Amino acid sequence: MPVKLTKGTKYEMDNTKVEITEYERGKVYAAHFTTPRLELQIKYVTENNDEGVLITFSEDILSFDREKHGKLQTLFYNWQLKMGAKKELKRMGDNVYANTAA
Repeated sequence: MPVKLTKGTKYEMDNTKVEITEYERGKVYAAHFTTPRLELQIKYVTENNDEGVLITFSEDILSFDREKHGKLQTLFYNWQLKMGAKKELKRMGDNVYANTAA
């Protein structure tokens, strides 16, 4: 789904409403996600340092209705979130490396 990366952009995908709340290419990406079961904010910040680039990921869960999630669902969600974050951070690191090597 093509999305314009700019602050204030809103879109909906798979029952999830998304609003990009901050965006500066190569520096910061933040978004607010709302689903029927939870609401959260994520943020990626990149900073140049002596060793290359530091990428910081943060996630703030704003609301979580435990009654709509079983223990197994919660464990699976947490695992899925960690794997997704690792995969995305690796992809970002690979892109940063590719752009600095070029």
